[in-house]
Amino acid sequence: MKRSLLAAAMLVLSGPPLSATAQDAQSEYISCLTASEMSGLFQSGETSRLPNYSESAGARVQRQYPTTLLIAQAKFIDWDNKPAAICQYSNHVGIVANFLFAGPTADASDGACDDGSCAPDTYWRAEWTETSEKDDRPGKEKIYVCVKDVDGAAYPSAGCNFIRPK
Repeated sequence: MKRSLLAAAMLVLSGPPLSATAQDAQSEYISCLTASEMSGLFQSGETSRLPNYSESAGARVQRQYPTTLLIAQAKFIDWDNKPAAICQYSNHVGIVANFLFAGPTADASDGACDDGSCAPDTYWRAEWTETSEKDDRPGKEKIYVCVKDVDGAAYPSAGCNFIRPK
């Protein structure tokens, strides 16, 4: 079980999205692990092999109660022309874990995902990196977060894919 979950994680990072068909084998997109895939890796103890992996306060409860719901969210930054794809997982306590891989880009523009790399009703939203726009640092003003529109509310989502480096 552990090996299959780790293999699934590596496919996400090095290959097409897990939901890809054989026809999509040459996909130009990379997707985050789903919340259930990450939960399986977390329970098996195999997460430390993910690139640039780190944990936060929510990990305590996730270990204590492994079936606690995880929420997955894709995030993208391109600071000083150094793009980074971030897959973040949280629960009711806060951030459980995240991993980051450098190089992929995203069709990240505020309120859009025009290249078809996002799931239906899912889009990138630009957010300030600081408490207010005036406090943002030059070159590091924005972070793009993936959200899904559900009845007019924006929910965190991992449905926005990253574009594989060429």
